[in-house]
Amino acid sequence: MTKRTLPLALAVVIVSAVVAAWYLASPLIKERTVDERLPFAIPDSEKLADMSLQELEKLQTQLLATAADMPDRIMNDSMPTSPRELQPVLVAQGEFQGADSIHKGSGSAIVYELPDGSRLLRLQDFRVTNGPALNVLLVAHPKPKEWSEVQGDYLDLGELKGNAGNQNYGIPSDADISHYKSAVIFCVAFRVIFSTATLNQQKSTGASP
Repeated sequence: MTKRTLPLALAVVIVSAVVAAWYLASPLIKERTVDERLPFAIPDSEKLADMSLQELEKLQTQLLATAADMPDRIMNDSMPTSPRELQPVLVAQGEFQGADSIHKGSGSAIVYELPDGSRLLRLQDFRVTNGPALNVLLVAHPKPKEWSEVQGDYLDLGELKGNAGNQNYGIPSDADISHYKSAVIFCVAFRVIFSTATLNQQKSTGASP
């Protein structure tokens, strides 16, 4: 019985491995366009706090792998218009860089002061690796690499509208812009930095968007 079962089991394993290898490699040779929702929900903060380290690591891997394969969400916000003599003032700007080999980013982060005195952060020609629960932050640390360098000294501008395109994010009127040294794309669910742009303060007059 054992001698007959072992070769059969071995054959099943080999066939399964071949099928799995073809399935994993097929996206490299066949282009697929999909638009699916995440097949699972992101737990709320209380549930995340109760999960073990192993459960968190498993969920993070599952979420990031699924989200990275999602189609791009492209936004194209236009700059607020005003008469030529009342152009937005360029306050600070920087270029997005990826956090690591997996989480990549590019494009410009630009802070403008508008003629009415309001401020906004504009993401220009922007692109970042897709992911779950991404938010846009202004952070005091100029080049944060991990949550400990963000925690306690940041301003959350809200959910990222799309992982590509041109986007505007209002900045609260009472915020001290000079205090914040970087714009950060941040995964709230797992406290992972996706991309950072160090902001160089350079206030000038009549800057064109």
